[in-house]
Amino acid sequence: MEDKNEYSNAVNHDNDKAKKHEATENKIVIKKDSPLNAYISEEENTSNKKKIRKRIAIGSLVLLLAIAVSIVLYTKHLLGFINYKDYDQHNNVVVQDEEFDTDDSGTYGNWDKLDPGDVEWNNTGEIKKVEGVTNLLFIAEEKEDWEIRGRSDVIIIVTVNTNDKTLKLTSIMRDTYVQIPGYQDNRINSAYRTGDIPLLEKTLKMNFNIAVDGYIKVDFDSFAKIIDRLGGVELTLTAEEADWLNESNHVLDKASRNLTAGTHRLNGAQALGYSRIRKIKTVDGITNDFGRVWRQKLLLTKLFNDYKDQSLTKIVSIAPDILSLITSDLPESKLISLAMTAIDLNVNQIETLCVPVNGSYESKLIRKMAVLVPDLEENIAAINSFIYNGKLDCEYIEEKRIEDYQINFSLTESNFKLKSIDSYTKTAFNILQGKDTLTLKDVLDLICIKHK
Repeated sequence: MEDKNEYSNAVNHDNDKAKKHEATENKIVIKKDSPLNAYISEEENTSNKKKIRKRIAIGSLVLLLAIAVSIVLYTKHLLGFINYKDYDQHNNVVVQDEEFDTDDSGTYGNWDKLDPGDVEWNNTGEIKKVEGVTNLLFIAEEKEDWEIRGRSDVIIIVTVNTNDKTLKLTSIMRDTYVQIPGYQDNRINSAYRTGDIPLLEKTLKMNFNIAVDGYIKVDFDSFAKIIDRLGGVELTLTAEEADWLNESNHVLDKASRNLTAGTHRLNGAQALGYSRIRKIKTVDGITNDFGRVWRQKLLLTKLFNDYKDQSLTKIVSIAPDILSLITSDLPESKLISLAMTAIDLNVNQIETLCVPVNGSYESKLIRKMAVLVPDLEENIAAINSFIYNGKLDCEYIEEKRIEDYQINFSLTESNFKLKSIDSYTKTAFNILQGKDTLTLKDVLDLICIKHK
């Protein structure tokens, strides 16, 4: 038995030696100084470099994807702060009885009285929709603690126009007398109080042929908090404005009623009070609801100018606090798209329009309310020209309306000096420089679309 095992081990040993000998015979030995050895080393280095580059590329791609996913997730996180309310999906509108204001007869007693049945409405045409133009309804609600819903003290159509790369604000004065679908004619600010956002949107369609793509809403308390979070807003006050703010209850924080004439950085409570002034003339002499709208547009423009060049880090840091104070029906995808569009526009200024446009309305007392009865045809034409064409229609401009469109300038000898420069008057500056006279036709030729 032992002899057999010894024989088997010997045979296996001989086989292993034979295999090693065969492997040695087949192996190619290359000397260190051989050119072939250098070639093989170069090939190995090239292969290693390709592997490294591939790994770097894959790593970079993974990093970019991780960053992109993080941005999307954080954006969704930020948008989650918004109070989302879509009336198309939730039929939860609480309808309130319609209500009519009564104004001070001592202030408006000299206005002509008009019976509601004698108002003639002349709105014509179709609702306009242009690709590349987004219209958003922005409102600020004035609500008492005991009310379910207050009136819309601020009504602004915010237009993002990618066709001409502009950002525009169309302010509709709250005292504008309009038709309200399903109810009696009333001030436009009562539509929101009666039937919430859906009724206000229907009212805009019925009277001005405006269809909005969504809404953004704040109340007065939220508005003041937003201003505070933004660090206030710098505005210049006249002595009369400062006195009024100190003495009225429109500045809710009594400790903030310490203003004087001059330039100040107003806090939220002060800025809110400023935006509601209507009985005191502006520095340009504008009063009543026109003065209020003028101040609101100035305030929003100041905020825009303060933040248009801010870093993304700064904007992101304050976004949660601000977004949590607004209510909107815009889905996340739409908000992200609008934000990216607004950044891409790189807008340097905001263009504004006030409705009803100057000279296109009558001041009347209806049901003891001081209201502005608009010529709807004129205002529809002006709105369409402003929002979609970028210029105003000459047929609806008269000399007395120049100030309303902020085309304010003065001529001194041969120097053409602009008090407020916008996209239209910049062209006027270049063309009219050197003229010693300026006619209305000069202005209309430069800022208007010729009526066909």
